[in-house]
Amino acid sequence: MNWPFWGRTIKVGCLDGTERLVYKNPDHAFPLFAKEWSTQVEATGKALEGLQGSLGVNFNSQLKGFLIQLDQANLSMQSQFRAIYVVYQTNPCGLDEYLTTQIRMIIERESILRKMQIEIRKLESLKNAGVSEQILEKALNASQTTISRSDAEEEMFREFQKTKKNISEWEEKTR
Repeated sequence: MNWPFWGRTIKVGCLDGTERLVYKNPDHAFPLFAKEWSTQVEATGKALEGLQGSLGVNFNSQLKGFLIQLDQANLSMQSQFRAIYVVYQTNPCGLDEYLTTQIRMIIERESILRKMQIEIRKLESLKNAGVSEQILEKALNASQTTISRSDAEEEMFREFQKTKKNISEWEEKTR
């Protein structure tokens, strides 16, 4: 006998005869992803704090901005997954495709963590190479711009840069 009061899931019978196993609590639906995400957010936060200590007080306010963005991305990801699963729970037989599509879109949109990790590594490399504070400040400003852009905006920016370079090279050749 399947008692609906115990356990984390409930079986829902669909009109086509299939069954869906649905989590009662949306927070239980993505435990592995949530655990991995939380671990990466924590590691990125620690790397930022370490970078903050090594760069000194001149860069503290800018690095605090990184930490705020990281925290917002973390909360955004968790709340979006939760909201999508709550909608799915209302009609698990008819919303399979919806669930898959929405999760894919969130993962694609939520690239801030990956960008932040790349930018932190760049800044750490510059610091370890002993570059001047001016260069570090320029790199930090560029990192903030990169992180704040969506992937589509970043791709468009790179394409404009390539085009600009190609035009410059063409002008040099035609002179």
